[in-house]
Amino acid sequence: MGEGPCAFAWIDHGITDADRAWVAEHHDGPALLHRVDPRRGPAPDDFAVPERWAAVAAPRTAPGPAPSGRSR
Repeated sequence: MGEGPCAFAWIDHGITDADRAWVAEHHDGPALLHRVDPRRGPAPDDFAVPERWAAVAAPRTAPGPAPSGRSR
């Protein structure tokens, strides 16, 4: 179906080293764990970081069907 393991992004205020270790151990594809400052909440860059990362980690040449038949 795909070219390899899927990309995984997690944006949260509570990401810890334990979470990073778990993802490294259990996920073979590219992964982004981006921590949002809980005192201020998401800022514009918190949305830009995963967009920039996805463009490199999981580029698409054309839209395709969503996994498991779900719509996008």
